[in-house]
Amino acid sequence: YQPCLCEDLPICQCHDSYDWKSFGQTCSTHCMATARHQYGVPYCHPGAGSSSEPCGRKDCGPSEVRCRYSNGTSSSPPTIAPSPSPSPIPRSPIPSPSPSPRSPSPRPSPSAEGYVVVTSGTCQSAGYKPLKTATECRAAALALGYKDDWGPHGGYDDVVDGCSVRFGTDLFQNPVGQCRIGANTPSWIPLLNGKTDCQCSVYQPCLCEDLPICQCHDSYDWKSFGQTCSTHCMATARHQYGVPYCHPGAGSSSEPCGRKDCGPSEVRCRYSNGTSSSPPTIAPSPSPSPIPRSPIPSPSPSPRSPSPRPSPSAEGYVVVTSGTCQSAGYKPLKTATECRAAALALGYKDDWGPHGGYDDVVDGCSVRFGTDLFQNPVGQCRIGANTPSWIPLLNGKTDCQCSVYQPCLCE
Repeated sequence: YQPCLCEDLPICQCHDSYDWKSFGQTCSTHCMATARHQYGVPYCHPGAGSSSEPCGRKDCGPSEVRCRYSNGTSSSPPTIAPSPSPSPIPRSPIPSPSPSPRSPSPRPSPSAEGYVVVTSGTCQSAGYKPLKTATECRAAALALGYKDDWGPHGGYDDVVDGCSVRFGTDLFQNPVGQCRIGANTPSWIPLLNGKTDCQCSVYQPCLCEDLPICQCHDSYDWKSFGQTCSTHCMATARHQYGVPYCHPGAGSSSEPCGRKDCGPSEVRCRYSNGTSSSPPTIAPSPSPSPIPRSPIPSPSPSPRSPSPRPSPSAEGYVVVTSGTCQSAGYKPLKTATECRAAALALGYKDDWGPHGGYDDVVDGCSVRFGTDLFQNPVGQCRIGANTPSWIPLLNGKTDCQCSVYQPCLCE
C-alpha cells in the first residue's frame, strides 16, 4: 500500500578466491574497496564491528562501500540463502574448530611504553619478544589503544602464536606451537590462498613486548657479517665481561644479523637514540597497501601505509627509515633511473613510478607498499603540508622525513 523506494547497492567486485563468509556463513552484502583503498582493488571483506553473529559485522572502513553479490562478479560464492535470523555465536573461551575469519584491524599507535605492534613476520623476527600470558596480552592491547571486547582466547590452528588482535576488539593468545603452517584459513585473505602462514599481518597484528634499550661498550660497531643489526645481546650486571658490553648474538646462522642467541647474564636489546654507541639508523618496515595507479601526482595528501620488509642494504644502496639519506650518512638518489635501479636491487617491486610532485612526500627516492616508487625533486616536500591524519606522530602534517611508512632508498 505504501512501497518504499530504496537505493540499490553496487555490485561487489572482489579479489580472486574471496569466500564471501563471516563466521562460517555466506553473506549477501560485503565491504568493497574503492580506488583509493589502502589494500588496493579488487578487495572485499565481510565487515568490521563487535557483533559475534554470522554476517553481523557491517561497518566498512575509509575508502570502502557496502556492496552486494550478483552474477557476474569477479569472485563467485555459493548460492546465498541466508536464514532470516541467524543464531548468534556465543562468546566462549573454547575456540571454534573452523578457520577464524579475518578482516583488517584498525591502526592504533604502533608502540606504547613496553609494547609494539608488528604487522609482518613474527615478534621474534622483528626483534621483539612474544607475550606469553592472557594478562600480558590484555595489558598490551589497552596500552596500544585497542579495545578489549573479547578474549584473549587461544587454540586456533590458523592464528599466529602469541598475542594478536582482530577487528581492533578481539584478542587472541595462542600458545607456542599452536599455529600450523598450511592450516585452513578463510580463502578471501589476500595472498594466503586459504592456507595460513602463521605470521603477523595487517589482518591480525601481533602485540609484542618491546626490548630494552642497548647500553654497549665504546666503539661497538653494531654489525654481523658486515651488516648493521637493529637488535643485539647486552650484558647484565653479573656478566663475565662486565657492563657495558654487547655482541650481535650467537648461533649457527651465516645470515647477516641471523644469530640471535644470548648467553647467561645477557638480554636481547635494541638500538635507540641515547645509547652509548650510535649506529646508522635502521628500522624494519611493516606490510603493504596500494594507492591509485596514476602518473600524475594528486594535489591532495598522499596516503601512507607500512611498506614490506626487503633487504635493508644491497650493493651500493641502503634503506633509511628515519631522518633523511643525508642525516643517516648516505647520498640521496637524484633520477628516476637511479631510483628504479635501487628499488630492484633492494628487493622491491616496480609496479608504479617513479613519480614526483607530492608536497607531503620526502624528497628524493622513496617507496610505498613495496611496489610504488616516488622521486620527488629537491625542495618539493613542504614541512607542515597536509598528510593523512592517521599516520602516527605526525598529527596530519608531514615532517618530510623517511619513515617505515615511506622508506627512502639512498646511495
